[in-house]
Amino acid sequence: MDSKQFNRAFNFLKMNIENYPGSYNAYNSMGDFYYAKEDKQKALEYYSKALALRDLPDIRKKMEKLKNAK
Repeated sequence: MDSKQFNRAFNFLKMNIENYPGSYNAYNSMGDFYYAKEDKQKALEYYSKALALRDLPDIRKKMEKLKNAK
């Protein structure tokens, strides 16, 4: 994602979720992807899924930041 190859990044992240549906990190990474794309709703959706699998303060902070953003 750092090189702005969003289509390629999306495909890898999607594959990661399909192969590891129980991985909080897979959903957290997809949330980061949507955050980088400025899709607040989708980012919150994937961060929520990550939190459901593993409650981590870092993910909560990302969600709060998005919820408080205007």
